[in-house]
Amino acid sequence: MFEDEPTIENNLENFYDEIQALKEEEVVSKKSIHLADLDPYNLTAKDMKIYKRYKEAEKSELEEVRVEYEEYRNELQGSENEDSKIFAGYLGNVLMLKIEEDLLKE
Repeated sequence: MFEDEPTIENNLENFYDEIQALKEEEVVSKKSIHLADLDPYNLTAKDMKIYKRYKEAEKSELEEVRVEYEEYRNELQGSENEDSKIFAGYLGNVLMLKIEEDLLKE
């Protein structure tokens, strides 16, 4: 296997780095505290998948992403991974803001 070839581990590392950067930005700007208690390195491939789905979604897909997010969040109810739950709260807020912004533009 080539070093450059993407793997789930490489993708997770990139995801962790991106979420860590979001956390640092949020803490420095003090605009919110969603991620202050989050350890990005405890997030999972499922967390990464829904985050990528949210980030890459076209305007026409936002309702579908909201439904997928609800399924993801419901699956976390029995989880002991508090970091995933914190992340789900953050993601729910940013997703709803994006949906509201798009509705206001119409």
